[in-house]
Amino acid sequence: MDASVLILRVNALYNCARRLRHALFTMLGALLVFGVVFFTVLAVHGPTPAGRTSRCWTITFPRWAWTFWLAKVVLEGTLLALALARTLGAWARPALHATVHCPSTQHTSAQQPSALVRLLMRDSLFACTGTLSLALVNIVLWCGTNKALFYAFPGMSLAVEGVIASRLLLNLHAYTSNPDSSLGMHEGELLCIHSPEDLERVELAAPGTLDSDSAGSR
Repeated sequence: MDASVLILRVNALYNCARRLRHALFTMLGALLVFGVVFFTVLAVHGPTPAGRTSRCWTITFPRWAWTFWLAKVVLEGTLLALALARTLGAWARPALHATVHCPSTQHTSAQQPSALVRLLMRDSLFACTGTLSLALVNIVLWCGTNKALFYAFPGMSLAVEGVIASRLLLNLHAYTSNPDSSLGMHEGELLCIHSPEDLERVELAAPGTLDSDSAGSR
């Protein structure tokens, strides 16, 4: 769930490139297959009776169990690198992300990254950093000797990843539900004022009243 949300979020920063999306979901599929094989092999080292008369069972994990998190680190690290590269590119060259074409004069203008793109960049960086950090912490704990943390943290990290994915969806829902987010225009549209007709689209109004005032004037 969380990985698929992150993949779609990062892919949106790259204009929903099909090849990138297929590559990332292929990595996710490989991660799932690796997890199934890993725990199947791990079942061989499953619970064993503590004694002949004891009802207690002992669970032992092999020393190589920490390698389970390596595949997750590769996927999360790739997503973080892609999000970071896109964010740095937008910071260095804002016009790389959006150019607006004005039909009235065939004029093309550079535009700063839209609010939606900035939201995607911010959430992608925070989410990918958080999930990658959780995987790295699990590697450290699984290589350590503290058995309490060894058994407790994987379950907690899965819960935290679910919270992160939910937060991403809620942030996007909050943006789309805000009528003032686009100021009455479609996302990515820039006001091109090159004629009286273009000027009629601009009114000195408070944010969120552009659409209502235009409808009233009609």
